[in-house]
Amino acid sequence: MKILFLCVFFATDSLPSEPQLMSALESFYQLQIESELAELDSKQKMKWLKYLPTVGVTYTLEGKPRPAISWSSNLLYSSQKDKAQTLAKKESIYKKNQLALEKEKLRLKNLIRQHIFLEQDISFLQELFEYDQQLFEIKKDQANKIQIPPSDLLKAKQALRKKEYDIFQKQRELLELETQILQVAKYFPFLDEFRCQGKIKSKSDDRKR
Repeated sequence: MKILFLCVFFATDSLPSEPQLMSALESFYQLQIESELAELDSKQKMKWLKYLPTVGVTYTLEGKPRPAISWSSNLLYSSQKDKAQTLAKKESIYKKNQLALEKEKLRLKNLIRQHIFLEQDISFLQELFEYDQQLFEIKKDQANKIQIPPSDLLKAKQALRKKEYDIFQKQRELLELETQILQVAKYFPFLDEFRCQGKIKSKSDDRKR
């Protein structure tokens, strides 16, 4: 009965629905895109300083000093080049994460399909096990009436326990698969809370403005 108890424990299916898992995966990559873009923007913030004109001192024909400002046309070229590179990096960040998202979606769908098949296998095994239990009760009754030797009952009990353990292993496999699915889907409930807090903070900042 101990194994049956564990089977009931492992059979508890707490896996979220497929739309929830896909939504969690999309949210994760959206956060990753936002994080990488924010990091890129922070690196670009101080670059404008190198495009400032140079302030120095020149001298008149009489030899008197006077302030002078110089600016190279190369700075304009460098500025436009940096802008183009920044846009290209942003586009690369977006495309890279989109490609990774699509790959993970396919992987997640395959795992969910395996989960469905495994649940069907377990359901079928449990149904067969109910018949095996009934057959065992018949063997037990025959043994009590001394219609079969004790060794036959022992063999029947051994076979029943073996099938019971087969279900236990399948349930454990199901639990491991569910853990893998949650990891692939990046299903972390605290991310939803984090995004929610971010939206609340954004609305609060808007009100202050």
